[in-house]
Formats: sequence, structure tokens, C-alpha cells
Amino acid sequence: MKPGVRLANLLPVCFMGVLSAWSLTAMAQGYSGECRAEKSYLAQLGIQPDWPGRERSSQCFVSLDPETAEADLIVDVRPTDDFKAAHIASSVNLSPNELLHSNLLKHQRLLVVDKGFQTDAMAELCARAEQAGVKTLSILRYGLAGWVASGRSLVGQPDAINELNRVSSEEFSASMASDDLRLIVNTSDKSTLEKIEALRRLSDRTTRSREENLQKVLQDILITTGDSSKILLVGFDDQADDLASKYQAVFSFSDSLRDLRILMARQEDIAGKRGQIPQRYRCGG
Repeated sequence: MKPGVRLANLLPVCFMGVLSAWSLTAMAQGYSGECRAEKSYLAQLGIQPDWPGRERSSQCFVSLDPETAEADLIVDVRPTDDFKAAHIASSVNLSPNELLHSNLLKHQRLLVVDKGFQTDAMAELCARAEQAGVKTLSILRYGLAGWVASGRSLVGQPDAINELNRVSSEEFSASMASDDLRLIVNTSDKSTLEKIEALRRLSDRTTRSREENLQKVLQDILITTGDSSKILLVGFDDQADDLASKYQAVFSFSDSLRDLRILMARQEDIAGKRGQIPQRYRCGG
């Protein structure tokens, strides 16, 4: 070390190096879960995130029929623990990056599955596949939840299989900006719903129903939308679980609206704090 150069003077340089390495690592991994949550929240507020945009494509999506189920290989892109808990018997577990960078798979007919609710994430995977030259990849619309609702079987733990059509607060929050999301909400939860700003923004895609009318309301919406929209039932408990198990495009919200409200408040706080961080240090920025 040169005379007169103090350790304290080197700390900012080291700090900048750590931040740069972190940023490159996050981008190489396709952004962290925190970045996705932050991006989702800003999208709900109508704010354009300032990190690189991610393209989406719906060209890969297919409905479940005998032909799509007979792909050369079924690839499950969920986390390994979820795969071990429940999966299609003939499927293999690969991360999206492993899938897209495998030369062995580029010329096979692939059917890709996830849980089924996060259609935006799968649309991003479709766009990445197109860019990578993977032209034989299909994505199962509504994923494993749709697979089970169609009467097909999985191997694994019964509780894990039953959870496939249930949506947590985190999953709901991450999908609020999705164009294909429709809500059916129990009228008894109206006051709580009105306290959640992000849900008020979904009022044009929300239908209210009493518990005793839920099945008829759901069937009317399914007739109108077909399989082009995923429908989330909010505030109906066991009845929602029962209906979600019968229809491929239908999911049940598994948490309370209070849990969702707490999560949204926390995300709002994160987004507010993010505004205080220099842009060059923000995730993906």
C-alpha cells in the first residue's frame, strides 16, 4: 500500500465493487425474487420500472389435450422441493436457465409446466425460448393445477397436490398486473377490499358474488372467457377449493385479505425506500 493511502479511503472502492458484482450476479440469474416483487408492485401503481424490461410472448401456450400430453419430454420448472412433493410421473425437473441452455433439448417436443397461476412468468420464458432458438417448446396453460383439474394424476404427497390450485398472498400480489386475471370476490369482504389500493385498480375485472351464487357466477364468466383468463376466487373458503379442483382456469385464494393487506403495505414500504437508493444501485438498474 502506498504511503498516505488509508484503509478508510479504499472502503468506498471495495463497496462499489461488491455492488457491481451483486448486480451482475442478479442479472445473470434472471433477477431475484425481491426484484420480481418490486417490479410487480410498481406495475400495480402504473409506474414503469427502471431496470431492463422483459419481453413476453403467448405463442408457446397450449391447452391440455391428448396430443400435448404426448410430448417427447415434460419439463417441470418449479423449485426442486415443490417438484419432489408432487409432479407428473414422466416429467423431469429443470430450471428455466437449464432448459433454455440445453443443446440436447432444442430439437425435442417439450411440454413445460409450472404450478399454473403465474402466466406472466411463463410468457417471459416463452419469449426467452424464442430468442434462444428453441422452437419446439410448448407451455401448458394453467400448468399442474389444470392438469389435476382435467382428471390426470400426479405422484407425490396428497397435501401438495391439493395446494396446486391455491394461491398465496405473494402469488396473488405478483400477478395483479396480469391482463388475464379475473376475480370473483365474496361480497362480505367488500370493506376490506376497498382498503387495498391495488385491488381497487382491478375493479373492472372483479365480479362480486354471494356464497350461494358462486357456482352460477363462475359458470357465466367461464362461458364468456373460455380458457383465456385465469379466475381467482377470493373469500369463499372450502367452496372455492372444491370449484378450483374442477375447472382448469380456476384458483382459490388461500390466505385472508388481512394477510394480503399486510403484504401490500410492506411492498409499498419497500418501494418507498427504493426511491431513496441511487438508481445505479437498484436491483437490475
